[in-house]
Amino acid sequence: MREFTHQQKLPMKGRKKIRGFYEMLYKHNTVFDEGALLEDLPESVRRGLTSTIHKNFTASVTFFRGFQEEVTVPLFLALVPFLAPSPSLPAAI
Repeated sequence: MREFTHQQKLPMKGRKKIRGFYEMLYKHNTVFDEGALLEDLPESVRRGLTSTIHKNFTASVTFFRGFQEEVTVPLFLALVPFLAPSPSLPAAI
């Protein structure tokens, strides 16, 4: 990204915005397709892994405390990750 912004002779402010955007994007995303990886696993392994992956989240969100895995695991398996727009970043860079 640095090389691209340098070659395009973008102003420093624009370079920082673009770099900040991608740093934030990579920090909150993964290169793995979690759904595809989980689909290949047997059901029991998939449920156990999903429970382990989301264990900290389940413990930290008051709403999920007290729910059994029979409730939370299917919910987490149905979730689709997405990156919500940040008010600190411009809509179009």
